[in-house]
Amino acid sequence: MLLSRKVAILCTAKIHDYRTYEFVSNLSRHLSTEGIILFVYNISTDLYWSDNMPAEASVYDLIDWKIADIVIVMDEKIKSHLVTESVLSKAKKHNVPAVIVDGVHPDAFTVGFDYESGFEEVVRHMIEDHAYKDVHFLAGIPGNNFSDRRIEIFRKVLEENNIAFSPEMISYGYFWSGPAKKAVQLLADSKKIPRALICANDNMALDALEVLQENGISCPDECAVSGFDGMDSIYFSTPQLTSSHCSHAKLAEAAAKTVLKILHGEKISKSPVLVRPEIILAQSCGCRIGHLPPPEYLVNLSNRYFEFPDETRAIFRVLEKMQTSNSLNEASETLRRDLIYSLTVMVNKSYTSPYNEPNRQSAKHFEDTMCVFYDSEAGKDFEPYDIDRSEIIPNLKQALASSEPLIFTALDFVNVTFGYMCFHFSYDDILNYSRIPMIVTALRNSIGGFAHRQYQRYLGAQMEELYKTDSLTGLYNRSGFNRVFEYFTERLKKSKGPVTVVLSDLDRLKQINDLYGHSAGDKAIQESARAFKLACPEDALCVRFGGDELLAVIEGDVDTDALKKKIADYLDSYNEISGKPYKVKSSIGVFKTTGADDIGFETLVRRADESMYKEKEMHHKSENSASTFQV
Repeated sequence: MLLSRKVAILCTAKIHDYRTYEFVSNLSRHLSTEGIILFVYNISTDLYWSDNMPAEASVYDLIDWKIADIVIVMDEKIKSHLVTESVLSKAKKHNVPAVIVDGVHPDAFTVGFDYESGFEEVVRHMIEDHAYKDVHFLAGIPGNNFSDRRIEIFRKVLEENNIAFSPEMISYGYFWSGPAKKAVQLLADSKKIPRALICANDNMALDALEVLQENGISCPDECAVSGFDGMDSIYFSTPQLTSSHCSHAKLAEAAAKTVLKILHGEKISKSPVLVRPEIILAQSCGCRIGHLPPPEYLVNLSNRYFEFPDETRAIFRVLEKMQTSNSLNEASETLRRDLIYSLTVMVNKSYTSPYNEPNRQSAKHFEDTMCVFYDSEAGKDFEPYDIDRSEIIPNLKQALASSEPLIFTALDFVNVTFGYMCFHFSYDDILNYSRIPMIVTALRNSIGGFAHRQYQRYLGAQMEELYKTDSLTGLYNRSGFNRVFEYFTERLKKSKGPVTVVLSDLDRLKQINDLYGHSAGDKAIQESARAFKLACPEDALCVRFGGDELLAVIEGDVDTDALKKKIADYLDSYNEISGKPYKVKSSIGVFKTTGADDIGFETLVRRADESMYKEKEMHHKSENSASTFQV
């Protein structure tokens, strides 16, 4: 339940496909009349060819089972029994009833097409209505259940019409283009083209038409052809293909009735609810008639052809700017265009940080805290902000006001999930659905590209810091100091003010290293550098000039006596609490110039060095007389 309304979860693929859209649109319409919310979890491509599960399939992990009242899985659209099994096992664990569409599972109610009766109607039309006796069957994959059942139906109709069956009447096209063309070409090469070629699906039938025409064989005069499935391409083949239409609108109506019965607590049978396909007669079988595609399909096709190229270019120009953005706010701002509407983009909070490696998958595909990266319904002053994932999207109540489904899809880059998108259209239009894969692809690449550039800038800054900074003390190293000193000098030449140079050197470092080890010596250098840095002004250029020599260049006049005292006080405090059997002490040399023209680098160092050694000699005399260095 959500907002006092029941929630139906739909797992599907390729929602932009006309048939899937037809199912989702009609299912939503039927359920919304009962006040039921429909959440759709969608991937842009099916998983038939996926050896390894792609990151976009993580969208099914986004399902919040605490609010789900029922789940519907379009098994044949997703084409991954692994995904279907995962979703249905989670549904069972959370006591959520399940409906599987075009599939079979022991823990789910089944709604699907009566493919067998539909296919049998096509076969009977070819053999009984047209009286073709010399027939050949182009089957799918050997051992595949769908293909084997259609072979059985083919044999059954032959036997009922007193036509002897033989294995030579079967070829295998594997439901796909290359194998199907090869199988039909073998028939043509053997001069054994049958009077009628019955194909197990439309894809192979269309390929068969192409091969027949290439070999100068007229269809249907020399070889009649039929398909099955009712795919869109049959409307545009020459001749038009006889097939069988599997109405996804009727499938959605049957699924909605099953869902409503379950949610109303009615006892229903586990027997499959099957929708019978409708035969489509056309010229390829010899009927000499044609058929037209649904009018809305032609409108959609026309709009895709004429509008999408310009729209795609415009969207990708906007998203190119995102990848070169310098901040999260700037990247988000690039999306505030009329081209991208009815959309909320949620990004894992860690993914928005420039300090986290984008290629590393989070412990969860979707973190508990998400960043609202973009919200089309927000005002002009929108800036990305954090939100608890349990809220799903901001302004959820407003998004559900239209009764249209919410459509979720995962965002991933280089196969790493980093967030999700939610489309919340206010009206039913296939063009909206058609834009989804284009927008998803554009955003996953642009946001992913922005995150990677952001991380590269961070790494570059880190490398720059390592290049110019001494790792032991955190002060500039010689190389880093030299680069900064050039700019510092130019600034001083303009100001023409005085410059103070301070040089620090540890006393008796060699004895500390020899008697207590180099780690003790390093610690002494660290504490000396810390005292040095704290005593110098914030804008001073501080460098580890040599092993234990520290140099500071300070713009303006400085109270060097106070500076020396700060260093001495810090080290005295450290010596008091450290418990070390030796004292850390520095000798400080100071040199002041009267103006920037008198600050050649070598001169600075030599003058400060002379001053420092005078102080070091004084320290040695004092230590020797007082025996302050302890062994």
